[in-house]
Amino acid sequence: MLAEHMGVTLATMSLGVKRLIERGFVRLGRDPKDRRCVELRLTEAGERMKDANSVLDPERVARVLARLSPDERSAAIRGLNLLALSSQKEIDSWTQTRAAGTKGGVR
Repeated sequence: MLAEHMGVTLATMSLGVKRLIERGFVRLGRDPKDRRCVELRLTEAGERMKDANSVLDPERVARVLARLSPDERSAAIRGLNLLALSSQKEIDSWTQTRAAGTKGGVR
């Protein structure tokens, strides 16, 4: 369910979860009501990470950018702009798809 919710494949989600477990941010458990289901729980470290400032915290961004050369910073900005444009087009396509799917009645 999580992979579907996040819009990724099961393999991609499994790899991401494995990395979170290895880094000590998440632990696995079983749903007591349905033993077939796996539950993910944040560890104390995971809770701290969740509660911490965003990775886009201005001080953190400044430190990350300082690690890049001027040319690398320019390339990163161009890449981020391309991702932003592509993301907006994707979001726009969802809106168009939903609008087309609801014509003639409520779904």
